[in-house]
Amino acid sequence: MAEIIEVKESALAFLPLVSPHVAHLLDPLPAGFIALAAMADGTRAGFALANVNAVRKEGIVHALHVMEPFHNLGIGTRLLMALEVRLREKGCITIIIDVVEEPSAVESNSFLKNRGFSLQSAMYRMFAIRLPMIMQEPWLDLLQMSESFTLFPWGELGKEEREKILLSQSYPDELSPFVEEGMIDPTYSTGLRYGDEIIGWLIVQKLASNTILFKSLFVKAEFQHTGRSIALAAEVICKHSLADKYPYLMLNVNNRNRTMLRFVEKRLSNSLLRTKDFVRLQKLL
Repeated sequence: MAEIIEVKESALAFLPLVSPHVAHLLDPLPAGFIALAAMADGTRAGFALANVNAVRKEGIVHALHVMEPFHNLGIGTRLLMALEVRLREKGCITIIIDVVEEPSAVESNSFLKNRGFSLQSAMYRMFAIRLPMIMQEPWLDLLQMSESFTLFPWGELGKEEREKILLSQSYPDELSPFVEEGMIDPTYSTGLRYGDEIIGWLIVQKLASNTILFKSLFVKAEFQHTGRSIALAAEVICKHSLADKYPYLMLNVNNRNRTMLRFVEKRLSNSLLRTKDFVRLQKLL
C-alpha cells in the first residue's frame, strides 16, 4: 500500500514525474503550493502539485502522475482525493486541470472524467518557438511604439494602479497579471501605458535556464487593432536581449483569440518548433 505524504520546500526528486513546463516549480516550491507524493516501499510511485487562485477560489493542478509500474492500483485516485481535501481546506470551491488534447492523453482524460471532472472549455494552444529566429523576421523593425506609449517594469506597479486594474475587470480571467505573482520575473515582466492609463502588460516567467514563458500578454480592446500587443512583446524581447539569453519561448494563446492565433501561425511559422492544444477540465469540490 502506497503512503501519501506532503512534500515541503523542494520536490526536485520528483522531476521525472512532471512535464518539462512544470519543472521550474519544483525547487524551491513556491509559497502556497501543495505537493503530494505517493511512496511505495521507499519508491516514488506518484506525484501531485497544485496551487490556489484565492480570487476565484479554485485549485489549479499542475501535475498529477503515477509511474507506470504502479498503474491500476488506485494511487492516482488517492493522490487526487488527498489534493482535493487540502484545496477545500484552503477555501477552494472548484478544482481545474488543463490537459493536452491528443491521442496519447485519452487515458488520463478518461481517468479525470470518471472522477467527476467535466469539460469546461477548449482553452488554449501552446506554441514552442525558437526565440533567436524571431529576430530575423523582417516585420520586427516595423513594430515601433509611438511616444504616446511608455513601458515600465511591472514590479513598479503602484497599489492604487493595482486596485484600479482589479476593479476594471477589462481583461479575461486567464490573462490576469495577478495570478501566481510569486513566480513572475520582475525584470522582464512589463506594463504598457498610454498617457497616464495602464492599457496592457506582458507577464513573463522563467521556465528553465534556456526557456521563458510569455504567460499573459494583454492590451485593451481599443488598442488591439493597431497591433500594440505584438509591439509590446517585440519591445520586451529587444530591450532585454532575450533572444541572446533564451533559445526557446513558450507562448499560450487562448482559442478565442483568433487574431493572435493567425499571427503566430502565419508570421512565426519559420520559428515554430511545435504546438499543442489544451482543454480545461473542472470539478466542484
